[in-house]
Amino acid sequence: MRAAPAEVDALNRLAEAGVRVPRPRLYVDGVLLMDLILDQDGSPAPRLFDVDLSEEDAVEVHQSLIHQVVLMLCQGVVHGDLSECNVLLAWDGP
Repeated sequence: MRAAPAEVDALNRLAEAGVRVPRPRLYVDGVLLMDLILDQDGSPAPRLFDVDLSEEDAVEVHQSLIHQVVLMLCQGVVHGDLSECNVLLAWDGP
């Protein structure tokens, strides 16, 4: 088995630092298996892009994401595309 790519290493490092990322579970021959992120109903979590938020909820999500970005920066990691299409709204937050 080859060594895990930098993305897997970064995800593991971020998860250990408390960043809300899906944890890599298995990497074999270029295939990465990660946690399934679920919503409050146990279905796959929607993308932020696909959800209509109230102003209050939007402020809460924004504050949470800024906190996550700070944690990422503290680990020396910058997300190349942290857009509304790459953020999932899990049952317990973004």
